[in-house]
Amino acid sequence: MKRNMGIPQCQINCVQKVLISAANIITLSPKFHHITPVLLQLHWLPINFLIQFKLIIINFLRRFLFHFLSSFLK
Repeated sequence: MKRNMGIPQCQINCVQKVLISAANIITLSPKFHHITPVLLQLHWLPINFLIQFKLIIINFLRRFLFHFLSSFLK
């Protein structure tokens, strides 16, 4: 599986910067504060992991629904 499914790394970096800025605004943490504990506190994944997680969930649901519907239609 491709790591980012063809999404350019520069776009992922831009979205990650927006995520970090949003986390700083929500938690009122300083701009140059370490962001990892803040993201963990909010239970937010980094963008690369979020993309992979969503693809895994979509793939799982697709397979589950395919097997469920195929057994239902028999």
